[in-house]
Amino acid sequence: MVTPQQQNAADIAPGEGAGAGIPMDPASTDRVEGGETLPEETEQREISLLIIDDDDNLGDFLGRLLGRVGYRVTAAQTGDHGLELAREGSYDLALLDIEMPDMSGFEVCRRLKLMPGWDAIPVLMLSGNRSKTAKEHGFALGIADYISKPFDITELRARIQVHLRNKLWHDRMNHESLEVRREAQESLREIRERFMAMAESSFDLICELDEAGVITFASPASTDILGKTPEQLVGTKAAALLPLQEQSRALRLMKETLQQDKANRFLYKFTRRDGTARWLEVTARSYPTTFGMHRLILVARDTTDRKIAEDALRHQATHDLLTGLPNRLQFISTLDKMLAGGEQSARGTMVFLNLDYFKVINNTIGHQAADLVLVNVVTLLKTTLRPGELLARFIGGDEFAILWPDTVGQDAEARVAGMLRLLASLKCGGPQDPMLHVSACAGLVPVAPYQSSRDIVSHAASACYSAKRRGRLQQSWYVRTDDDLDMMTDDVRWSTRMELALSERTFVLHYQPIMSRNGTVAFHEALLRWPVEDGTWISPGSFMPVAERVGLIEKIDEYVLEAAADALHNLPNLVLSINLSGKSVRRNDLVDVIRKLLAPYASRVIFEITETAAVTQLGQARALMQALQAHGFRFALDDFGTGYSSLAYLRDLPANMLKFDGSFVKDLATQPFNRALLRSLTEIAHQLGQETVAEHVETAEQFELIRELGIDYAQGYYFGGAKRLDDHPGLSAGSAAEANSAQ
Repeated sequence: MVTPQQQNAADIAPGEGAGAGIPMDPASTDRVEGGETLPEETEQREISLLIIDDDDNLGDFLGRLLGRVGYRVTAAQTGDHGLELAREGSYDLALLDIEMPDMSGFEVCRRLKLMPGWDAIPVLMLSGNRSKTAKEHGFALGIADYISKPFDITELRARIQVHLRNKLWHDRMNHESLEVRREAQESLREIRERFMAMAESSFDLICELDEAGVITFASPASTDILGKTPEQLVGTKAAALLPLQEQSRALRLMKETLQQDKANRFLYKFTRRDGTARWLEVTARSYPTTFGMHRLILVARDTTDRKIAEDALRHQATHDLLTGLPNRLQFISTLDKMLAGGEQSARGTMVFLNLDYFKVINNTIGHQAADLVLVNVVTLLKTTLRPGELLARFIGGDEFAILWPDTVGQDAEARVAGMLRLLASLKCGGPQDPMLHVSACAGLVPVAPYQSSRDIVSHAASACYSAKRRGRLQQSWYVRTDDDLDMMTDDVRWSTRMELALSERTFVLHYQPIMSRNGTVAFHEALLRWPVEDGTWISPGSFMPVAERVGLIEKIDEYVLEAAADALHNLPNLVLSINLSGKSVRRNDLVDVIRKLLAPYASRVIFEITETAAVTQLGQARALMQALQAHGFRFALDDFGTGYSSLAYLRDLPANMLKFDGSFVKDLATQPFNRALLRSLTEIAHQLGQETVAEHVETAEQFELIRELGIDYAQGYYFGGAKRLDDHPGLSAGSAAEANSAQ
């Protein structure tokens, strides 16, 4: 039924009155309420409407009305005809009557919504049935709007326009979403192809694991590294590849990594089917998936060759190459652990063993025969050891140290006597060599009373050489002598004087120049001197050992740091090298003390610690170097070559500079071996980014040789001794000639 108002509206010209707000033709969009416009699609295509109503007059009327404003209208008088048109055509909106003779509008709507694409096309119902039940049934079937008859044509057109606008925006969003998805899929495809190319070309094994630890992807490198193809790995648990004792640890670490936002690194030993062991360095990182799950990416690198090399270096650093025994460093480390365990743990005896007349064997029969003697001695001594006991070879060549944790007193004496008799029965030599008889002497020290491993070793050696003075096959316990008592008395006197000197600040810094290869002063080493009443100076070699023994060395180090800070403040061009004692290296607060005093001058400070002090407390020395280097300070290893020098330590200690001991420089002109050694060490240091210094340079010839060897700096009396600031004109600059003329 059409009202007179509807009929009048149909006669209104386009763009006027009630017709305003609907596009008049496909190429235009008219403003609607709120200032909005229909989407751009209305400018690009014709809007198509389907009307299904058994009232011919209503269909014709709406067709003429809506067609005049640019819509293409198709009408059907029955439900079957309307469904047929819906299947064959493409429509943007449908107007549907409810009361029709062949099929109700509800059934038509239900069938429409089952057709492909019609779930997104708005269906408007036109009906004279105003009941709530009819409306609810329509909306349940998916209609977009319910318009009661008779209806106002202006309202109808407005509703049609709103639903069309919504559909067109929906279509646009779907189109844009499809484009976004297509672009995302293309991007993902490129990322996957790039990842696969990298994974397939990598020598490292790359795996993906789900949250249960099951491998979901493995790269081809698995065949070379694990001896398993990717197909064999996918679907298996990663932890099951490890030995049983490692699996729980691996699962725990993987679980922790899944919960963290950072990469973790692990080292695992993997045994292949053929029995070969491989060391894998595994880097693990978790990442979230789109479903809120997390996965693990594992990158496993075969570091077997590196592990073997590191183990070999580590073994060489702590073991004797000829006999395979632990060396002095390893022995002292074990002794330190024993002392740290308390009185019960420290119960035991150290034996210092020295072969008789070994140097005679070495010098008369030769090194090869001497080495054979040592190997035979070690083989025999090993047979005397009990579980938990330690035998080591010291630097002296014919010196051995033995640690018996549970043997003391007379039992220790009896064991030593038996060991010496056993050695005396040993005869070394071959068909072409003279038969050699071996004998030895031993010194014994009880471990328990001591706090210092170095004192134990020193006293055991002293006892051994006391025994040797009595002849062959002798043993002796260490006994404190009158000389020891005199030394303790002297220590007390020195300690009192040093305490007074520290409080009155009578110690004075002297400065020795360190020259660059072109003969100019590069920097200075700060050396502490102690003035006495007669106007002379006491050198550190006289009082520093006492300071070590009586516990004043840390106070003296701090005194030097304070004096150095004053000098650096007053001389802006001064670059200074400052010595730190081994005890200060162990101070927990040393970094804070240094930063407080010297932070403003960090770029002009080089700290020196002896190679022996650094190596015997490797972990603490490395941590100190790294902490201070982070604040701009530099480090030099002093007296390099006299202690436990090893390429492994050069790698482990991040020193900026090596100072070669003067013993290498003294006979440089006449000893080709020293020249070859310093050249090699200099090249290695340069490869590691370290500079080098030669100490105790005393002649022009030595300086010239040092320059030829590529050593960066030189220090010694050829350039000048250590002097006070007042005696150093032009302290921070100058030439070698100027330094010599100032002597």
